Amino acid sequence: MEYPLKVKRDTIEVIIYTQHHRVEGKIHIPPAGRLSDFTNSRSDQSFIAVTNAKIYALSEEKPVHIVDFLIVNKNRVTMIFPTTSLK
Repeated sequence: MEYPLKVKRDTIEVIIYTQHHRVEGKIHIPPAGRLSDFTNSRSDQSFIAVTNAKIYALSEEKPVHIVDFLIVNKNRVTMIFPTTSLK
C-alpha cells in the first residue's frame, strides 16, 4: 500500500561521531540533497533521525546497541560523513 503523504527521501549511510560514541546507520535527506545542506538546514530541528543504527563506544569494536531508529542531537555531533567517502 502506498501512502499519499509519504515524502520521498534519499538514503545515505553515514558514520556520526559524538564525544562518547560512534553511530553507524542511515539518514534520509531530500532527493538530490547534500549531507552538509541537510545538517546545516532547519535550525528548528535540532535532531538527526538515524535508522538501522549501530551504536559503539569510542573504545569498542562491537556495538553496545543496535536499534531500528535513533535520534541524535545535532549539538552533540562532532563529525558526520557518508560511508562512501571512506577509502
